[in-house]
Amino acid sequence: MRLLKLTAILLSLSLFSACSKEDASPKSDYIVFGAFSYGFGDFGKFDEHRFKTYKLDNVQHQLYEDTTRTPPFLHEQGKYVLRSQASYDQVQGLSDKIPASLLAMPDGDVNINAVADAYTYYVEIQQDGQKRYWYMDSYKENVPSSLHAFHIEVKERINLLR
Repeated sequence: MRLLKLTAILLSLSLFSACSKEDASPKSDYIVFGAFSYGFGDFGKFDEHRFKTYKLDNVQHQLYEDTTRTPPFLHEQGKYVLRSQASYDQVQGLSDKIPASLLAMPDGDVNINAVADAYTYYVEIQQDGQKRYWYMDSYKENVPSSLHAFHIEVKERINLLR
């Protein structure tokens, strides 16, 4: 009888252990995030210092920095260079913070009050082969309240990488 109870306990523990080790799939293949401001530098060209985006690859577990210095809406594919493992460690998990309310919104501007010449956060994801993107004003008050926590996360992660 004692052996039967011990066997049942061990079997239960092994089943519980196997279930808890199951990996959750990432919310997205990657997330591109960054900040930029609208505006032009000398001679009507975009000022390259105004744009900074990063690509957090959830499949390869790597962080890249875009070296093109152009606004995300002007290029389909950035030119990325690998950042350090320490940089990746600082921003990993950002994809897990994407709220369902953002995913439910159409691509584009999610601001309540759009400002023509504004500092803006950019977020892009690819999930199941589908690319999605959004722009959020740097002022949290100008985005829907359902995005405030994510807005703070994006801002903090960008600041960590500067």
